[in-house]
Amino acid sequence: MQQIGDVGKSLGAELTGLQPVDRLPSAVMGRCPPVTAHTRWPSATATRVSIPLTKPLPPISRRWSRPRAIAPPLFPPILVPSRKLDDYLSPSPIRSCELMKITASGYVYDGRTAPQHQQSCAFTTVYLSTDGTLYVAGRWGSTRDSLDGHPCLFASTDAGDRWEMRHDGLGQWHWDGGPGENKSLACTELKPGELTATSLLVDRSNPELPFINPRTQGLLPMRIIHSTSTDGGRTWSASRVMDASPHLAASTCTHAIMQLPGGLLAQPYEHWKEFDDPEPAWPAARLRYSRDGGTTWPEFATVASHPENRLAYWDQRLAIHPDTGQLIAMFWTHDFARGQDIDVHIAWGSADGRDWSEPQGTGLPGQHCQPLALGGARLLAAYTHRRDPPGIRLSLSDDFGRTWDRSRDLMVYDSSAGTESGAGLSRSQKDLWSDMEAWRFGHPRAALLPTGEVFVVYYAGDDQAKSARWARVSLE
Repeated sequence: MQQIGDVGKSLGAELTGLQPVDRLPSAVMGRCPPVTAHTRWPSATATRVSIPLTKPLPPISRRWSRPRAIAPPLFPPILVPSRKLDDYLSPSPIRSCELMKITASGYVYDGRTAPQHQQSCAFTTVYLSTDGTLYVAGRWGSTRDSLDGHPCLFASTDAGDRWEMRHDGLGQWHWDGGPGENKSLACTELKPGELTATSLLVDRSNPELPFINPRTQGLLPMRIIHSTSTDGGRTWSASRVMDASPHLAASTCTHAIMQLPGGLLAQPYEHWKEFDDPEPAWPAARLRYSRDGGTTWPEFATVASHPENRLAYWDQRLAIHPDTGQLIAMFWTHDFARGQDIDVHIAWGSADGRDWSEPQGTGLPGQHCQPLALGGARLLAAYTHRRDPPGIRLSLSDDFGRTWDRSRDLMVYDSSAGTESGAGLSRSQKDLWSDMEAWRFGHPRAALLPTGEVFVVYYAGDDQAKSARWARVSLE
């Protein structure tokens, strides 16, 4: 059966005559329930029929990783709606939800009253430390792509009601002694009380060059760096560069280091192409591994990369099942041929991240999407809805991402700044980069508070200023 991302060329047509799912690893066939397959759709309502297969399925293709002793998870069946995808991605406004409620909201840092070099915020991240402190970081500058771009870190000890700026990185980060731009500080604790931040450092030694080459769509030289702080983020150690070879133009997409079983560390990252590279980019989402506490990172695994380069799986965000250790990754997914975003895609991985299912559509009409494990199989997704009505939305799944009931979604942020640049249109890659510079909100991230509430952070504003904002959400 084809996945949502594989029907891009027939968008707008009814999905009929779908074939049985063939993505389940044969290694787990013996302990799986009957595989779900799809039949011809009789109406505009998604239908699913269980059909036992009469012969084993071929093994899943893993051309990027070698076999491991750890068995892959039981990857779920694919459910494709029987509607036109354009309709599927254009929902009605969502204003309230019986299962979720905003209990408080506010500003981490208000760009409207900030100095000029901190009036544009993006790349927001959030981390809840072991002592209960919330840390929010991001990239601030006079514009989205400006030479004065720098990271700032804010801390709250009362679940977001009050904020203190702990680090203002203006002029403090360098590339080989010259100007460098640090995009963010994505924090975690590898040791209690010691913050470890992952950053994307960009070479700004030539002030005439933009971050994105308008001719090739390549990116300025970048490095993934790690730094530590023992004083709550006020000061930071000298940075250590993570060797991402052989992957050029590698970036972290502002994701902190993950701690996996057996002391294994994993750094999520992706790559695009170098600044002057005239060839088409072949993006991929990957994990880099360290077995010595982050000193070296010699191994990697591929999380997602389209085998024909027809889809881009951008800005992976990951979560860990609290009981099984199974990984989950969600992607902003773009169809190159149509020049359009399609629904958020999802993939399931083994506990060590070596084996992954092929990404499949979720039906969530978003871009950046942060999964958050809530306990058991319950999963929350915080995603950017770029089409009208634009805003930040939350969606719930009760089966760890297999299905999403969007009738229960909550609008956390409802943009009043008008239609977003390029929303819903077919765009060239150059146009898409330009759209990104003009977008007025995005990068939602979430953390689960001890009270059971969800803390959500994102950037939002208008064409003049963009702030770091937050909301607390209660769950039924």
